[in-house]
Amino acid sequence: MVIPASGGFLANKLVVASLKAGSESLSSQQISQLLLQQSPVSLAVTSENDGVGAATLERALLALKGKALVPHKLVFVGDSEYEEPLVAAAGDVGLKLVYVVSP
Repeated sequence: MVIPASGGFLANKLVVASLKAGSESLSSQQISQLLLQQSPVSLAVTSENDGVGAATLERALLALKGKALVPHKLVFVGDSEYEEPLVAAAGDVGLKLVYVVSP
């Protein structure tokens, strides 16, 4: 799944801030719905803007806290600065995140 970025630097920063403040986006809702499926899915997430992609995936994972999930294959491709919080958020809901650092 490719998470769309907003038009520019400030717009992307606002999207990230909104997601971190608790707002959901269509993309975060779609990710949550996919991961709630009772049959295992493989999902790779990336974005034109790594900050937007990471914040979107983190919001989706936070929405899944306390839910019973089956083991899914979850991959994120992005800058290494987002690896630690995303791996932790995935672990908090019982998922293993494979993190691929983008070149």
